[in-house]
Amino acid sequence: MASLKSIYEQTKAKYRLELAAGEDGLDGIFNWVYISEDLNTADFLQGGELVITTGVSSVGDPTWLYRFIKTMIAHQTSGLIVNVGKYVRRDDITDKIHALCDQEQFPLFLMPWEVHIYDITRDYYNRIFEETTESHEISRAFLSVLYRDSDYAKSIHTLENNGCEIAGKYCVAVVEFARGAAQDALASNGMARLRYEIGKYRNENSLAFTMLETRRKLLFIWKMDDAERIGTAMEELLAKIRQVGARSYGGKVAEDFCVAGIGGTAVSLARLKASHAQAVAAAAMAKYRGEELYSYEKMGFFKLLLAIEDKKILKDYEKEQLGEVLAYDKAHSSDYTETLYQFLLHQGSIQAAAAAMFCHRNTINYRMKVLREFLNRDLTDTRTQFELLTAFQIREYLRIMGE
Repeated sequence: MASLKSIYEQTKAKYRLELAAGEDGLDGIFNWVYISEDLNTADFLQGGELVITTGVSSVGDPTWLYRFIKTMIAHQTSGLIVNVGKYVRRDDITDKIHALCDQEQFPLFLMPWEVHIYDITRDYYNRIFEETTESHEISRAFLSVLYRDSDYAKSIHTLENNGCEIAGKYCVAVVEFARGAAQDALASNGMARLRYEIGKYRNENSLAFTMLETRRKLLFIWKMDDAERIGTAMEELLAKIRQVGARSYGGKVAEDFCVAGIGGTAVSLARLKASHAQAVAAAAMAKYRGEELYSYEKMGFFKLLLAIEDKKILKDYEKEQLGEVLAYDKAHSSDYTETLYQFLLHQGSIQAAAAAMFCHRNTINYRMKVLREFLNRDLTDTRTQFELLTAFQIREYLRIMGE
């Protein structure tokens, strides 16, 4: 998306633009140019447009321009260019209008009547198109690197040419959406608004990230190594995503509308794939724990399991350690697997295991007697306990990851 400040600096001499008010809003962005002369067309605005008006509708109505600007602010457009000289004069820009634009940080530009609106809009459309094309090229390159497709080497070169250091530090974060009407509403009529809100947030906070869109996911490629700052920013971005989702849906969104995961630091572009896998796993953990945001750094023992790409190794180990008791429970509709887990989890305490399972200690004693005979293993042996607990961790991990 185009930076309002940069395009103003680049074109103010050419189109004799004058910033009349709202200078503090120049750090914003705009995603389109929209010509408007009628307050009744405001409902067509999506947010983020740079609006141009001649003020033809203001004739005979001294309050029109003030009301027009208030409407543009309410619809969260990025700024307004007034073509002054015929329908709107310079002295029509009252102190009240100046105060409104300054207070709302809404840039108000004046452009002489002699400058044709067609010329500036065509120029700005071309600039937006070029920047969008470049942005799409960068997005495709990042996706190619993430998924290691056939264009991987070319994509690394593309990213390097666009200011990404090959040996720089990066971090991938993933936002996943739940299936449902609210997510469908966001996808169908809210994504333009969401892109604007996220782009605006990025510019206002001087953050270095690229957002990519895939099916039911948003990917954030952070070009920085600051876990605390990234965590805070992702919390704030999730709040914005939920707000836009609710607006698109026409009501509140469910608690599980979206979850996010933050991967570990990638020490080069080549390591982005690993950070992406970590972020996906962290998002799955967030969903499993009923949290909105989870970080790979909090995954503990699961980090080791995530590093094993061949999930068959994990499944085979789980079957080797727990296969018999799982099969027995399935055949007899019993609960020996959970009993064994609670016994190990509470370091062999019958009383604690009974309390955790809400049953009598004699019941646990009986089940443990059966398990010892059935498994033919010394369940007080430290190595045996470790092997079985590892199998339970693998079982939980595979369930969380949907394996």
